[in-house]
Amino acid sequence: AEEEIARMLTGAEGFSSPQLSILMSYARTAIKNEIIHSDLPEKDLISNDYLLGYFPKKMITKFKDFILKHQLRREIISTCIANDVVNRMGCIFINNLAENTGIKVQEAVNIYIVVNHLYDLNSLWQKIDELDGKIDVNSYLQIVRNVQKFIGRVSFWLVKNLGKLSFVELDDVTKFKDAIETLGQNLTDVLDEHLLKVYSHGSTSLVELNINKDLAKKVADLCVLAYALDIISIAEQTSLPILDAGKIYFELKSLLRFDLIRTIAIKMKSRSSYWDRSLVNDLLDDLSNYHHKLAVKVIKATDNPEDKVQTWACNDKDYIERYNSFLDEMVASKLDLSKLIFIIRRIKVLAS
Repeated sequence: AEEEIARMLTGAEGFSSPQLSILMSYARTAIKNEIIHSDLPEKDLISNDYLLGYFPKKMITKFKDFILKHQLRREIISTCIANDVVNRMGCIFINNLAENTGIKVQEAVNIYIVVNHLYDLNSLWQKIDELDGKIDVNSYLQIVRNVQKFIGRVSFWLVKNLGKLSFVELDDVTKFKDAIETLGQNLTDVLDEHLLKVYSHGSTSLVELNINKDLAKKVADLCVLAYALDIISIAEQTSLPILDAGKIYFELKSLLRFDLIRTIAIKMKSRSSYWDRSLVNDLLDDLSNYHHKLAVKVIKATDNPEDKVQTWACNDKDYIERYNSFLDEMVASKLDLSKLIFIIRRIKVLAS
């Protein structure tokens, strides 16, 4: 009831376990109904994962062709997808993605599935599930939350920037998956000294949670691979090898301290109204767009394959120094929404 919700808001109370169970049940039903009336269950990418994954392996070995023609295949696939997305991401993720980007629920679900395929997250989730009961519950939840944040960030990026990538079909993910794997295997080569320290610290912190180094690395990689699709887009746009594009992208990120801006902006969101949070989200989108444009600008500014960022920085030395001084001043005096807008405008000038 509205009175109950008002009381909970006033007392800063969360939902009880039974209330959350009901919400999750309603979310599953709503998402399932959207999927079953869409073309999602007919896609090979989805049926191979969810329909075949529903049955025991021995049955698949003997009766695969019959299973793929199962008369309840649409219902099974829709139920499995709804359970998967709600169990992994909670009951509001799909609604938030659809509401904040203007896409349909089934399109939001498709984006979630594509992100899982691009980054091979199903195998990562499996390894995380194996930790349940073996490590401290807060450590377990921290790892889960890291993956959830990653999926959310990449999903929103993909919806808003799909046109930057040469997808023929949204499910045509193979070449992008290969590019992401290439980037993931060479992170220590593409990260500059500052970001490499941050990355190494993140990986070490995860190992301290009593998980194995391989899993810690995979989770730590996500913080960097969140930018992979943008880097792929830049590489395509400039005909530059992906690792070279990645180096330039991350050099600019460190030089202009985009991480600092993003961290402060995210902290601002936690204590802001709905409309202020929406504005911060838009400003962070602008930051990503200007980062992309700036990387393309720097790459095209000189034919010299080496030291492109340094060459550009020397040419714009005075403005960059003023920008960094301004950023220091803003951070020292406590960054607020108006100052954040001003900083993003300064970055826009650099990218133009």
